Amino acid sequence: MTLPSLPVLLVSVMALTMAGAVDSRGEEPVNAWTPESLTYYAEDYAPANYLDNGEVTGLTVDSLRLMWKQMGVAEQRINIVPWARGYREVLQKPGSVLFTMSRTPERESLFKWIGPIFVAHHVLIARHGFDRPITSLADASDLDVAVVINDVTHLELLASKHPEAHISSVTTRKQLLEMLSRKRVDLILMSLSGFQQVVEREQYSTGDFHVVARVSSEGNFIAFHKETPDALIQRFQSALEQTRDHRQALLSKYNISESAYAVQ
Repeated sequence: MTLPSLPVLLVSVMALTMAGAVDSRGEEPVNAWTPESLTYYAEDYAPANYLDNGEVTGLTVDSLRLMWKQMGVAEQRINIVPWARGYREVLQKPGSVLFTMSRTPERESLFKWIGPIFVAHHVLIARHGFDRPITSLADASDLDVAVVINDVTHLELLASKHPEAHISSVTTRKQLLEMLSRKRVDLILMSLSGFQQVVEREQYSTGDFHVVARVSSEGNFIAFHKETPDALIQRFQSALEQTRDHRQALLSKYNISESAYAVQ
């Protein structure tokens, strides 16, 4: 048998590689970017995305499902993970998607974005009976404040130069309320809609806590790994715009005010 010359072998290997056919498992080539090729992550953070009797639901989840339908894409799996893990995945692994994420100047160049889905209002919350006047984070600089680690509220607190000795970080919003109710911290910082949902879910009394100050408002988006092609981002964004007529039904379903859904 006559063996092919070295140049022919090299050309054949290059052709196979370019076609994405060198993977013996028969997987698609890495450059096959489609909605179906992405891995979707979300944290358990109602009302945007959360588990309800084992089912993934929420305002952003429903919005994404409408986008898939608009694009003719079958429903994809959504992985509910702690925020820190999801953030790490979408930051480091091409093909990863995380929601729902506040779009801040510090994060702008780290990801590509679809949205806004809705606007979150971040507030400082105290136990019932707290009567010290607080109008901003600066007024609370000597108080112990708890936040979800790596959440936008954590970044806000750090950016305000709040002393690190007075910052407690946890992994869930449930832990925030537990720390506050047990008097382990003076205040917690979180979104207003998230606070209302966790109070209801964990069956706290509405009189146990109260909002002492609104700190900021941020647009909430779906974040994609920064290598995601612009054409795919534009496809998702176009699908979102075409599903805006469903906005009022989603607002009513999750008991969210129109101001929280405002497109800015």
